[in-house]
Amino acid sequence: MWEKIIHHLDKIDALRRGEFIAPVVCEIDLSNMCQNRCSFCMYEDYLRGHRVFIDNKVYRETLEDLKEMGTKAVLFAGGGEPLTHPEFKFMAMAARDMDFEIGLLTNGIALHKIDGILDEFKFIRISLDAAMAKTYKAIKKTDVFDDVVENIKDAVRNSYKTTIGLNFVICNENRHEMEAARNIVAQLRQDCPGIAADRQRFIEVIGKLYDTA
Repeated sequence: MWEKIIHHLDKIDALRRGEFIAPVVCEIDLSNMCQNRCSFCMYEDYLRGHRVFIDNKVYRETLEDLKEMGTKAVLFAGGGEPLTHPEFKFMAMAARDMDFEIGLLTNGIALHKIDGILDEFKFIRISLDAAMAKTYKAIKKTDVFDDVVENIKDAVRNSYKTTIGLNFVICNENRHEMEAARNIVAQLRQDCPGIAADRQRFIEVIGKLYDTA
C-alpha cells in the first residue's frame, strides 16, 4: 500500500489543501449476474432478486465523466461476474479507445470472451479460491475447477503483456489448502512449456479470512 501512496504524493498534498481529487482507478460493475454461488460472497442475497446489466448509454457517459475528471484506469469487477455482460468485449475496448488502462477481476469461467483483446488488459486476476476440484465445488457450488485452470493456462500462453493473477480468499473450506495454493502457480508454469521466464507473470493474492461456518 505504501508503495502506491508514494506514487501519488501530489494528490495527498492536494487533499490537504481541500482540493477535489479524482479517483486514479474506478471500479465499474457491469453485471450482477454470476455463475458461481461462493460461500463467502457478500452479494449473494442481493443477487437473488436483482439480475441486471449496466446500460450501454450509462456506461459510455460514465467513461466520459471519468475522463473529464482525470481518472486513469478502469477496473471491471463487481457484485457479479463482468464477463456475463453480453457486450463486455465492446465495453472493454471502448475504455481502451479513450486511453484508460483496464483491469479485470473474474471467476475465469468465460475467459474465452476476451480472446483477441487479452493484451489490452494491464492485469487479469482470476478468483480460484481452491487448490482442488472438490474444494472448489464446495465453495462455489459449480464443478468447473479443471475448466478454469485450463482457461488460466490458455490466457498465459496467449498473453505477452498482461499480468495474470490468482485470487485466493481463505475460508473454512479451503484453509487446509494453503500450501497447495502456494504450489499451484509453480504447477501452472510447468504446464505451460515454451513460455519464457519474463512471460511467467503469475502473482498470488491471498485474501482475508472469512468465517463461513
